[in-house]
Amino acid sequence: MSRRSWLVLIAVLSAVALYRDRLGTALKQTYANVRAFDLPIISLVVARLAGMLPIREIAGLDPATVFRGSEVRDQIAVGAALVTGASSGIGAAFAHRLAAQGLDLFLVARREGRLRALATEVNRRHGVTADVLAADLSRPADIERVEARIARGRPVEVLINNAGFGTVGYFREIDLGKQLDMIQVHVVASVRLIRAVLPGMISRGRGTIINVSSLAAFVPTPGNATYSSTKAYLTVFSEALDKELRGTGVKVQVLVPGFTFTEFYDTPEYRRVDMRAKVRSRLPGALWMTADEVVARSLESLGGRLLCAPGFGNRLMIALSRVGLSPLLSTVLTTRFGEELRGSAQTPRRKGLRNERST
Repeated sequence: MSRRSWLVLIAVLSAVALYRDRLGTALKQTYANVRAFDLPIISLVVARLAGMLPIREIAGLDPATVFRGSEVRDQIAVGAALVTGASSGIGAAFAHRLAAQGLDLFLVARREGRLRALATEVNRRHGVTADVLAADLSRPADIERVEARIARGRPVEVLINNAGFGTVGYFREIDLGKQLDMIQVHVVASVRLIRAVLPGMISRGRGTIINVSSLAAFVPTPGNATYSSTKAYLTVFSEALDKELRGTGVKVQVLVPGFTFTEFYDTPEYRRVDMRAKVRSRLPGALWMTADEVVARSLESLGGRLLCAPGFGNRLMIALSRVGLSPLLSTVLTTRFGEELRGSAQTPRRKGLRNERST
């Protein structure tokens, strides 16, 4: 160590020795506040910590490549974009944004009426062609239908894997079939569609793949076992795929939205525990974003680093999870939403409980 480093170390140790009582008291008080989830005080602590940590670097974000709206068109070649879960929320927002950039659309979701209305709207507003395919990606046969359409349709320049849904309840208590459907939609369908479009992208030397993950991938909580796990898979898969595709011209992004104003909680399952109202009332408004804001940040960040987490609060949570504080964040969220996350003891399996927005 250099002389300067030794002097700094001695100064730090001296300060700790001098103020150890005060430091111990402060840490105990902070812990007590976290246990009680005293949000204003936690916010002050986090804000102070944020000033000391390189949040964007730890979270995997490149400060130099965020919010470059003037370069969005340069990052996406004109062609066709395939968007899953396109009938509402983040998927519909992607459809509008990409259509505005001149890309024809291939829209996939379960609700055909919503898809056709969206296709008509983007054609009227932007003059692009929008093909629709009603498909339930929890069914292998429907995934095969999408793959067949990809094989015989226009080359896909952009793939947005956005379809997804959430559940309420502990893994051991809720229907296993629903958990397997979630793995099929979040993991199997995403992987198969990437495999379907990738050869063409590589041969053309260009392409964009955006996989919509979630903060739950970084902060798993009880009641979200399968959801968190599938989103973690999608995140890690994207990271490895990005490394494999370097030099091919194909860009990969994993989008990590946080709390977003969509229809995610507008299902009978979530309405049964009044989840939407409780989440909105127990979390600061600053943590919420609109679907259009999330998508704008995603497209503006293309060409930068792999991970895109719109919103400072979301980037901060990812950064804290990556320095070993994920258990603490999980405890805080469980304290606030433990009863709702558990749900009822036995939830019968019902069709139509899915929402086509992944967070």
